[in-house]
Amino acid sequence: MDKKNVLWFSRHQPTAAQLAECEQRGWNVVALDQGMELGTRNILDDGDVYAIGQALLGLAADHDASAIVGVWTAPMQEAIARTAQDAVQRGEWSGVECYAAWNVTRPADGGKPVFEHRRFCAVGRLSAAALRWSK
Repeated sequence: MDKKNVLWFSRHQPTAAQLAECEQRGWNVVALDQGMELGTRNILDDGDVYAIGQALLGLAADHDASAIVGVWTAPMQEAIARTAQDAVQRGEWSGVECYAAWNVTRPADGGKPVFEHRRFCAVGRLSAAALRWSK
């Protein structure tokens, strides 16, 4: 099976379970450091959403990545939802596939973040056109 390149997008390193799932799905995680750097950026306004989204799409193009996997914040999920709305209007999909980590076993209030990776869930696509609302 030919491996497909995917980007990692999260402020945290992928866990052993997440990397094992990537391997099982035939995904090769690329640009890990850059994806983590983007994942650590604080999103304070729509301009940040635009900048991070454009950077992710640029990394995907540079590394021939077919998907972006990791943890998506609410404003980034909004851009993914806008890609779906655009697809309904146009009648076709565009952009890069996005998968979110389904994590279970949350910490107690005030406790150290601890979780167990369940699986990656397809949550949509990210496109440059959908980011137009974030300029």
